[in-house]
Amino acid sequence: MFSRKQKLDYDEIWSLSVFVGIFLIWLAYFTSEYTSYILGAFAFSFVLYLSILLLYFQRKKKFTISEKKEKYASSNIEEDEAEALVTKLTNVVTENQLYKNPNLTMPALAKKLHIRPQLLSQLLNDNLNKSFSNFINEYRIEEAKRMLSEDASLKIEVIAEQCGFNSNSAFYNAFKKVTNTTPAKYQNTKR
Repeated sequence: MFSRKQKLDYDEIWSLSVFVGIFLIWLAYFTSEYTSYILGAFAFSFVLYLSILLLYFQRKKKFTISEKKEKYASSNIEEDEAEALVTKLTNVVTENQLYKNPNLTMPALAKKLHIRPQLLSQLLNDNLNKSFSNFINEYRIEEAKRMLSEDASLKIEVIAEQCGFNSNSAFYNAFKKVTNTTPAKYQNTKR
């Protein structure tokens, strides 16, 4: 039984240590009439430290190699369905001006579309090559550009708030990312 010439694999070592640990704890408490209860605590501590040590060495030696799965690899959205979803998404976001809601979340938008949030995430990432925040910020920036062009008397901070941004810094960063210029420079060029 123990005369194997091969090394024990990780699962066998783990099982053996759990078995021995439970046996030691049982033995310590069973013989506590003859010794003391403190022996049980020592046995438990020993088993706990042994288990932590095994976990440490398991990670260090990498007994198991996990493969990174490609995101959404098992279920791609078909092209026709993706086009229909993108059209529906665009219509819902623009008609209801959902992008103006500073607390808009992916689950809330998915609920409006009557789809799962995972499907919306997959649609945005795979078919539009955008994150949720980038997708919504593009609509917000288009609205900001329209407002900056139409009314020069509006303060940039007010425009940021009306377009759905929670902070001025988020507005400036998103605006610069989309247009490669600042809101003030953009406003000056449209005068």
